[in-house]
Amino acid sequence: MREQPVSTPTEAEWVLDHNPAILLQAESRGGEPNADGVRWIESRPTGLGMALCSCGYTTGLISRGQLPGPQRFADEHPPFALIG
Repeated sequence: MREQPVSTPTEAEWVLDHNPAILLQAESRGGEPNADGVRWIESRPTGLGMALCSCGYTTGLISRGQLPGPQRFADEHPPFALIG
């Protein structure tokens, strides 16, 4: 998409906003209570994650090694980009 000359704001083309995020999946379980009766939660990464953006883009759940790098992903989905 190229920037269009606009004479008034109401003639400007509407474009989707971008709000990129990379989420990493984890799993958790409750540990046994300690001597004081306090139960701790253990968490560990599953090795999966997803890249998604409010423009509708998503990788779905994939291995972390296949996820785009954060800088590349942010460059491809810049917030409030009006020029494509």
